[in-house]
Amino acid sequence: MEIGLIGLPQSGKTTVFEAITHTLKDKSSKNTNIGISRVEDPRIDELVALFDPKKISKAEVTFVDIPTSPESLGKSQSISGEYLNILQRMDALVEVIRYFDNPAVPHIFETIDIKRDSKTLKEELIFSDLTIIDKRIERLNSELKGARNDKKESIIKEIDQLTNVKENLENNIPIKDQDLDKDTAEIVWNFQLLSAKPLLSVLNIDEDKINHEDSQDTISICAQLEKELAEMPEEDQLMFRESLGIEESGKNKLIDKSYALLNLISFFTVGPDEVKAWTITQGMSALEAAGQIHSDIQKGFIKAEVIGYQNMIESKKMAEAKKLGLLRLEGKEYLMNDGDIAHFMFNK
Repeated sequence: MEIGLIGLPQSGKTTVFEAITHTLKDKSSKNTNIGISRVEDPRIDELVALFDPKKISKAEVTFVDIPTSPESLGKSQSISGEYLNILQRMDALVEVIRYFDNPAVPHIFETIDIKRDSKTLKEELIFSDLTIIDKRIERLNSELKGARNDKKESIIKEIDQLTNVKENLENNIPIKDQDLDKDTAEIVWNFQLLSAKPLLSVLNIDEDKINHEDSQDTISICAQLEKELAEMPEEDQLMFRESLGIEESGKNKLIDKSYALLNLISFFTVGPDEVKAWTITQGMSALEAAGQIHSDIQKGFIKAEVIGYQNMIESKKMAEAKKLGLLRLEGKEYLMNDGDIAHFMFNK
């Protein structure tokens, strides 16, 4: 999973990146910053205690922080070029909104206004999509002039479909909120439009706002504090978080919300060699889950031995789970559940 961070200048976007990835940005570099965060899942720890594996592999999330926001950002000139190409590859976007006061770091609009800033960023995504749609319509109109009669109907249809999408964008309706028919959705999907991507808002708050209430699509993080805490030994971190009333780290909150945003779940493979967490989309079949491990396992799939996480913890040993009938044989159409522990049998 790759998540792109966007934000207005002086929003603290890079501080958020550094806090959640423990990766320091090279201040002299104009290149993209890439950091990886391990998904802290207490179920992994419990499984490790049971199987004592040689290797532990936690799920990972890649966060991508483009350099200080392009000069055009916030000025209705859209995101383009290298930055656009980077963001188009992302599975989801996180907009970092400034909600902290610091006279030494003036806001580009002079005042703190989270609704205005969020609206500005969303408009930038829409402007970028409009540019792409306009270019495609222009190209189709050129093709139409020299097209054979048997091709004209399909070209005209696509022009009409994209024109409707464009009109909605011009009314500030992002792609993900448009009611698109299947054919139009398939066309639009190929363009990797930014306003079609799942979007999570992160309010970068002052330390005195740490009890700010989160919502379904918005969380609050005091990035500077999180960055400082991340540099402490784990025991000291826990002590300070408890004293400040912070129940969950900013990194964990962001990852949890990202999983929910993308409808992701985890399953596990276990044994003396390795305990590993795998990230899949909810509703994925056992056959598809097998493919996440290796395409050969998916091609030669026979059956999956599956046990739920809680049943495994209560059984303590795989032999006991089998004895109690808790280890099931499932076929390729079985829908994986969050926390399933699976062993895939396949023809080599």
